[in-house]
Amino acid sequence: KMHNRPNLIRGQVQYEEAGKCGDIIALATHELPGPDSTHNGLIGVLCGLEISGFEFTLIQAYVLPPIPGAKIDPTLEAIKRAVRDGRIVNIVTNSPQTIDVPQISGAIVKYAAHLLDEVNGMPDATGTLRIFMKKKWDGIGGGTLHAKVVYDDKWYVSDTSNNLHANGFLQHEGQRYYLDDELNEAVREWGKALMEKSEMYTTSAKLKEMAKAIDSANAANPALNALMNLFPYQL
Repeated sequence: KMHNRPNLIRGQVQYEEAGKCGDIIALATHELPGPDSTHNGLIGVLCGLEISGFEFTLIQAYVLPPIPGAKIDPTLEAIKRAVRDGRIVNIVTNSPQTIDVPQISGAIVKYAAHLLDEVNGMPDATGTLRIFMKKKWDGIGGGTLHAKVVYDDKWYVSDTSNNLHANGFLQHEGQRYYLDDELNEAVREWGKALMEKSEMYTTSAKLKEMAKAIDSANAANPALNALMNLFPYQL
């Protein structure tokens, strides 16, 4: 589904429900990364959306377009499919409070606004996309969000060192998949606490205002802006 290659999708898959939901660990072998690979770390993160329950939460340090300027955005398409199916998709990421480089925080804010416009504006959307931007606080975990964890509301959990941006296609990172109800419950509690300390957005209006303010600050640093334009994948 992620690459529109139906020949890679197994048909007539048969299974029976386990007596206990737990103690099952799934490991995936990824191909070498690149735009043409059929399963790399970033695709692994997004594939959780295809099998998730009613609610799916993606906690990511950097949420940016996977391939800048590409005609097809696999992140956007995966979220669209989930929301069309009536699911709630939560994205928890950093805010300008927790990323002190405006060129990066501005890009996160703009992409978040773009996702909300594209997904929640669909006429056939029966679910919803919610974006949470982490606030800054004193004490443990109050600074920059570094986690890369996804989970649903049942028993699926995945954690990775992949960030959800272009390097997810270019780097070969570790990733783990778990099917365990007890682990899922513990991770959901942690995620809920994090979302309660974040600002939630379901429309793009405030984010677009935030992006304008960040752009004004960015204008004061033309050298860094030029570097970002030259090396968008590395940065």
